[in-house]
Amino acid sequence: MSKLKAKKNRTVALLLLICVFPTFFSGCWSYQEVDETGFILFLGLDRGVENKLTWSAQVAKPRAIVGAAGGNGGMGSPENDGQSIANVSVEAPTFTAAMTMMNIFLDRRLSLKHLKVIVFSEELAREGMMTYLGVMGRYPEFRRSVIVAVCRGITARELLENNNQVLEVNPAKHAEMVTAFAQYTGFIPAQPQFHYFYNDAKADDADPICLMVGLRRETPQGEGPPVTGEEWVSEGAYYAGELPRSGGNNVELIGAAVFQNDRYVGDINGDQMTGLMLIRGTFDETNLSVEDPFDPSKMLAFNLTAYRSPQFQVDLSGPVPRIHIIVRLHGTLLGNQNLSVDFEEESNRLILEAIINQQLEGFMADIIDRAQNEFQADILHLGKIVKHKFLTIQQWREYDWLGTQFPQAIITAEARTRIRYFGLLHETAPLATR
Repeated sequence: MSKLKAKKNRTVALLLLICVFPTFFSGCWSYQEVDETGFILFLGLDRGVENKLTWSAQVAKPRAIVGAAGGNGGMGSPENDGQSIANVSVEAPTFTAAMTMMNIFLDRRLSLKHLKVIVFSEELAREGMMTYLGVMGRYPEFRRSVIVAVCRGITARELLENNNQVLEVNPAKHAEMVTAFAQYTGFIPAQPQFHYFYNDAKADDADPICLMVGLRRETPQGEGPPVTGEEWVSEGAYYAGELPRSGGNNVELIGAAVFQNDRYVGDINGDQMTGLMLIRGTFDETNLSVEDPFDPSKMLAFNLTAYRSPQFQVDLSGPVPRIHIIVRLHGTLLGNQNLSVDFEEESNRLILEAIINQQLEGFMADIIDRAQNEFQADILHLGKIVKHKFLTIQQWREYDWLGTQFPQAIITAEARTRIRYFGLLHETAPLATR
């Protein structure tokens, strides 16, 4: 019994030792105090003048953010200048050099642990963005969830200096909400993060896209090109920096920047982005305005949601590949200006569905044409579908999808919309006559 008891005691002692011993190796030798750290939230890259590159950063002011959120505006804080971020810029040859140089004139050690967005100028993007993103991808503090963007018509430094938040005090939350815009507008990429850009830039079956951002136009609202008669412009027909509007944030997010491998080759507007998302299967929801088929002077408004994943019909038996895409959506009539037509009737509903399908097919046809002929970049991600038709990777590489087959492929798209709801009205009643 004594031997059994001694053995049991040794086992218990060993377990206690195993549990306690690791605590002696813990410590705080590598700690970094939060109030001694400057968190970079936005980072911008431009071609430099006095050095190779211009690195611009927006650094968070935690006290200003907390003070404004609490309602006291950060009173008593030296950071209280009405801004929740500090703009800094430096010209340096490399990313690490820029970080080191910024620490020379800032009173906190900079960190990328909370970096949300990295913005490139069009000039740098045309030269190739992986030259810089590849270096950052190795940096221990850089996250693959960082949003990648290109600024349209201006430098990244100008964009950051004019970036403001009207409804959201916290700039980090403001940046995170960007990805949510795609879920209910359909006008910006649903996957704008570094992770997706990096994978598509390296892939042999797809090309990447990223956010396209711009500053509000200088022409005041109402002083742009006028429309006449029954003309109208769809809500997604604009590019970043072209919206006829007033108020709100200075920065506009609409459309996307298109890349061939990692080189920027052009941009698309909001309607073409909707068509792209429908084809890719990343479309979730959007509102669509269409012309009333019964009275062209009036408009109809619909809410469209994705019903199923896109269906692809691929035929590689001919001299060129043939691909037919079918997208299915559900619709809700949100508003109609024409009160003389009962849209709930079956025959009228079918007419509305045909009008919606025609407009969506136009969006998809536009982006297909630009992807094949203008960009020659498979931003449609059709290569990911066609690739499954090959048994070996060697056969796929010999097929040369990106270089030869995609530009000459015959690609068609079909929309099938089903209007299921008609808002809160049970039926349309005409106005009383006198």
